[in-house]
Amino acid sequence: MMHQRCDETRREAYDETFYDRIEPFEGFSRASTRRYYRAAPLDWALVCTDVAGSTRAIKSGRYRDVNALGVASIVAVKNAMPDIAIPFIFGGDGATLLIPLSRRDQAERALRGLSATAESVFELPLRIGVVPVSALVDAGHDVLVARHRSSQNITLAALAGSGVAEAERWIKDPTRAGEFALTSGQAEIDLTGFECRWNPLRSRRGNVLSVLISSLVSNEVEEERVYARVIENIERIVDPHDQGCPVSPANLKMTSLLSRFPQETAIKAGTLRGRHAMARRLRSRVAVFVSWLTRITGTTLLGFNFSRYVTDLVVNTDFRKFDGMIRMVLDVTPSQRAALLAYLTSEHAAGTIAYGTHTSDAALMTCVVGNYVGDHVHFIDGDGGGYAIASIELKAQLKQASAHIVKTATAKRTRLARPTRDGQTRVALHATTSDLPSGMHRGEHKGRTPGSDARYEPGERAVGGFVR
Repeated sequence: MMHQRCDETRREAYDETFYDRIEPFEGFSRASTRRYYRAAPLDWALVCTDVAGSTRAIKSGRYRDVNALGVASIVAVKNAMPDIAIPFIFGGDGATLLIPLSRRDQAERALRGLSATAESVFELPLRIGVVPVSALVDAGHDVLVARHRSSQNITLAALAGSGVAEAERWIKDPTRAGEFALTSGQAEIDLTGFECRWNPLRSRRGNVLSVLISSLVSNEVEEERVYARVIENIERIVDPHDQGCPVSPANLKMTSLLSRFPQETAIKAGTLRGRHAMARRLRSRVAVFVSWLTRITGTTLLGFNFSRYVTDLVVNTDFRKFDGMIRMVLDVTPSQRAALLAYLTSEHAAGTIAYGTHTSDAALMTCVVGNYVGDHVHFIDGDGGGYAIASIELKAQLKQASAHIVKTATAKRTRLARPTRDGQTRVALHATTSDLPSGMHRGEHKGRTPGSDARYEPGERAVGGFVR
């Protein structure tokens, strides 16, 4: 499986340029293809951030705040080490990054600053952990990294391996979290490039569908095939012109000049009151005014050209990503949504995947801008809960799969039990773990739960009109 431990002989000694050296793959359908992945160096670490209590925040209508903190954790760490490229994945209510341990001090200073802002301004605690890759490998887990060329301007990370999920589980485990928590020390944060200036992106087709899909098959070859097939069939359903991207020039509406820019002000000023907040709002309003002016006149002003920026923005979105599971935010018609759900249900019934979805009428977009000429990335989530709400259904399906495999394994042990010469009953203990998809018994997390009875028989089959 993608999360099985790599042969140690395949690990290479990379320096801080490890991520930059990975050759990007093209085409999202290749996101699960193992040959594009490299094992993360042992002297790197996974940084996991997560907004604690995000479900309560969503219920009180604060999902944009939750999204902002997830993106801000990426910006903070990137800016702490601007001279090197690092992988990162935005997860809606948090983020996952990989950093060299040689830069741990810089990363922790930035994250301490962000944690303080999350507590004092947003009143949302930010759970943060730094887990060395070496600790995960010693525990039998791998961290695998690839680069996806999502446009001519940018490449985005793809992650795989059971280590990603295990790191998240460790930092949430009260008995282990202390090992990986931030150390005490100085806080120093730079959030240059964080922007939150767009209104929610209204669906052009009727529905914004947030989707999480996790494979349940039991070996890496079949897992790769399942993910590739699922992506292919989803691409058959959505609009072929833009693959269901929820961002278009038609639905991009800048925030009003009268806006108070609450997320951007809170993140970058560290407060919503006083002179610093007022100055921050003024800068945001000037930027919006320049955008409006260049849009109306078609000119370039202060190095900014609205038309060029929007063209790049649309293709620089991360509406599809892979981090050991498929994450998508898609703009679909009601009939396309029905077809997608029917297809995912058929795959789930066949025991190949677990999935979760959330439907809304808009998407949220939070931006990281290096410059306005190509170097900008735009993080997408569904309004009103998106990935966070979809994960609830996903976890329920995974829990059900876990319970079923335990029941199945128990029945197998009963059948395999046989009397010994002394009249006692001996059970073939291997019956339980041999039936588990690799890694599923290693702990629950976002997208993996102990156990699954899922099986996929080799060979393609036709089910419901889709490739199997």
